[in-house]
Amino acid sequence: MTAGLTVRLLHGDPTFVRYSGVKKLHQALRSKILDYRATPSSGLPPPKPTVVYFEPAPTYLYGRSAGKLDQAERRWFAPLQDYITYNHDYDETYRLNTAQRRILNSKLEIYSRRIHENEEMLDKLGHNVPEFSCKPEVMQRLDRELSTYFGPGQAVVWPVLDMRSERFARYTKSDIEMIMASGTMYFLKHYLDLKDTMYKPGSGVWIQSQHFKDEERQIADVHVNIEDDILSFGVSLNVESPIVGSRSINPWSRLKEADIQFDPVTSIAAELGDLGHVLGSRKKISMQEIMDGLVLDVCATLGFSSVKSVSHNAVVKGSSEFLR
Repeated sequence: MTAGLTVRLLHGDPTFVRYSGVKKLHQALRSKILDYRATPSSGLPPPKPTVVYFEPAPTYLYGRSAGKLDQAERRWFAPLQDYITYNHDYDETYRLNTAQRRILNSKLEIYSRRIHENEEMLDKLGHNVPEFSCKPEVMQRLDRELSTYFGPGQAVVWPVLDMRSERFARYTKSDIEMIMASGTMYFLKHYLDLKDTMYKPGSGVWIQSQHFKDEERQIADVHVNIEDDILSFGVSLNVESPIVGSRSINPWSRLKEADIQFDPVTSIAAELGDLGHVLGSRKKISMQEIMDGLVLDVCATLGFSSVKSVSHNAVVKGSSEFLR
């Protein structure tokens, strides 16, 4: 078994971690692996495998199925900021049109029972008041076919692994996705007694939803990317993120409004009959406990015999700056 190292991202201000910040952290961890490979005779030990887990800030990741724009549309309607803010692997052939971007970029109300659990922060109906409102990040991910949403109320577990290492050299992308899905399903069954789960390759963990009248729905997105034989990304589990309601609250309704394809979703809260601000203030689940339990089960299925919580600077000096 491989000794593992887990990085826990401590939520400061802002409470939720930005996708772009975690991507920078992943890039820094990748650089450590590439630097080690470039100097194999240095005598230094290889970088330890790292697992990052966090609750994300609102982010839309749009994939290839979001559609292409023809040359005329790209020339006349592509905002100048696209050419300034996107990284080098941004492909303008696959980009959102003006209407789609306007829908996804509009302000979203963010709720968090994890932070405001006192009576003073509840309105007359017993519903949580918004924590804040913000404009979601909108990022291009052409390694995905369908689009998805990451945001508050989700538990995200993203490893950064050297796929040339003895432990992982024999695994493919689909192998790792299946392993991480298995860990997620084990957690759902043994921690939350959610048993009717299944893995759909290329998508994630689905469940025979009790809330949606036995309809099959995705409860966890499972998607990894391997570049230069280095694995990143992983599992995003819907815990209590809004999945019903108006577009000001429910981020998934915006994807539908923008005519962008995505998998139908459910959440742990929905399956337990506890939809937070939708059904009231009953609390059956703890976001922090779920994040802690999920990362341990995913690490175990990846083959790690031990984990160690460390600070940001113990992994990448100054990495906490990425997340502000």
